[in-house]
Amino acid sequence: MTSEYLDWPPERVSQNDAENFSWYQPESNLVLDLHGNPLAAGVTLLSDGNHHMALEEALQCFSRQYPGVDELFYVTLPPRILLSIIEQKEICPGNLCLPVTANLILSPLAVLEQLSASGKVSQYTPFMKNRGSVLLVPRGNPGNISSIDNLFRDDVRLFISNPETEKVSHRGYRDTLVNMASQLGLQSAHLAQWIDNGSDRIMYGQSVHHREAPQALFNKQCDVAIVYYHLALRYCRIFPDQFEFIPLGGTVENPQPAPENVTSEIYMGLIEDGGEWGKTLYDFLQSQTVRDVYQKHGLQEI
Repeated sequence: MTSEYLDWPPERVSQNDAENFSWYQPESNLVLDLHGNPLAAGVTLLSDGNHHMALEEALQCFSRQYPGVDELFYVTLPPRILLSIIEQKEICPGNLCLPVTANLILSPLAVLEQLSASGKVSQYTPFMKNRGSVLLVPRGNPGNISSIDNLFRDDVRLFISNPETEKVSHRGYRDTLVNMASQLGLQSAHLAQWIDNGSDRIMYGQSVHHREAPQALFNKQCDVAIVYYHLALRYCRIFPDQFEFIPLGGTVENPQPAPENVTSEIYMGLIEDGGEWGKTLYDFLQSQTVRDVYQKHGLQEI
């Protein structure tokens, strides 16, 4: 029987994680965005999830350079969840609750400013920025979608992140579509109304769109999704038979965001004193090694 779920590859840092028995059952028990062992972690990092593929490789580099840290635990979920982890010092995926004491956080600037004002974050700095958004479609592009004007067709269903649970990404995606539609002389006010008020042709994610968008396309619940370029690049690399994308500026080989294509920035903060390894990781994430990793995955330094 063909699975209704994408088979995501493992995302791990510790060699112990790779060697240990692992299990999941997607229909009822599947945890993709908690990585490692929080009970044994020498350092714990919380991050917004969309750049998880670059963060994974960067942390693997850190683990090789600093083997003394032993275990590293990291979370790749929306900022509202990260804030709750910092406040409650635990995370509860379903019925399981795990204690978590975070040492670093990667998130939009507004989140770092909030944590700094409350005294939770002792210092913060710019980290990386994305290269705008693209349109993700199933391999072969069965909807024959080539640009934003196709979104006005009655037979095209659009996936976009949730306006309440993922406000930063939703606002960027929404503004990109509306601004580019306006620049093309299309009915941008109508598009804004569809996105803002809901429509039978608009599908909102629930809370973790970097997993939900490709799954919705895979399940034929939508025809196109707007996602960050680096997310689309990841999907096409790990699921080459399932997805392709249409750039919104530039080419598939070298997407260059149009002026109306909204980009966003990631900041990095040290939580309190960072614990034994937090400051070391904070400094490492500002290295040329990490900049090169993020460049490979479609992001760039600020």
